[in-house]
Amino acid sequence: MKRFFLCFISTLLTLGSISTPLSVSAHTEDVVTDIPPNILFLGDSIATGFGLDGYSDGKEKCRSYANQLAEKYSFELDGKCKTSMHNEAIDGQTSGELLEKLLSGTFDQQLRNADAVVVSIGGNDLLTVLWDFIKNDLKIDSKNLKNNMSEIIDSITSLGTEIDERLSTFEANLTQIAVQINAKSDGVLVIQTLYNPFEDFEQAQVKNFVREKILALNSSIESHKNDDAKYIVADVYSKLTGSAEKMTRIKQMDIHPNQAGHDAISECVDKTIRTERYYYHYDVMANPAQSNRVQKDDRNEYIFILFSGIAAAFLIVVAFLRFRTLK
Repeated sequence: MKRFFLCFISTLLTLGSISTPLSVSAHTEDVVTDIPPNILFLGDSIATGFGLDGYSDGKEKCRSYANQLAEKYSFELDGKCKTSMHNEAIDGQTSGELLEKLLSGTFDQQLRNADAVVVSIGGNDLLTVLWDFIKNDLKIDSKNLKNNMSEIIDSITSLGTEIDERLSTFEANLTQIAVQINAKSDGVLVIQTLYNPFEDFEQAQVKNFVREKILALNSSIESHKNDDAKYIVADVYSKLTGSAEKMTRIKQMDIHPNQAGHDAISECVDKTIRTERYYYHYDVMANPAQSNRVQKDDRNEYIFILFSGIAAAFLIVVAFLRFRTLK
């Protein structure tokens, strides 16, 4: 009798090992999509929406490109899965400061949950240095900037060495930023290029100087996208080229994008994001539109249980016969 009992227990365990994994997830599935359910924005004041209407009440109150994309993706995925957006960009943040926060683990939780991470960085490494030099160090009245430009041409070109050092530092920081993000997130990493708000300056020497340095920064971004810590590039520079006065606040002596600029950046980043594929866990039972499919899954499950019962009976008979033989 003891032998029969052992054979019977062995049969039940065998049946359990067969049926358990097959009966789970009858009503759920992983679905492929071209937009990320959970998106994280990192970087500087370009990403926060600085200067836009509503920004003074909080960065979530303005029509920044980050908020636009969050709204767009939430609408497209409504009823399919939960979505989230975290904007951890900080006004005035440099690449070195972003790297420091990544190393300290500041964004670890958000990174773990992100399906896509979008980074805007470099403006404070380059643009603000140049802009502050023009407005403050040279003691030039910003209202008469163009009239006095001839006085600062020689001085501004002397910035070349300092800016080149900053570009070298940015390049080193960028690669480490990518390494840190990819180590802490399975999401797609998107790095934005930097637009040129100074492209309409009348003085060719200054205009060419600035353009050269911005292109150097963007070249660094492009050149490392296929490194071990991979990322894709949203070419904001090309998107805004030729429209600096229309898409930035440069006429108000502000280098940040205006609403038209954020709308354009939103289109650029969205197009880049959609070149990749993302996944979400879909609960079929929670969607009435899938009721026919649910019924089909239910029938399949009932059929499986029926055949499992038949298999169990067969194995019990085999165990009994084996017991009789051993006896």
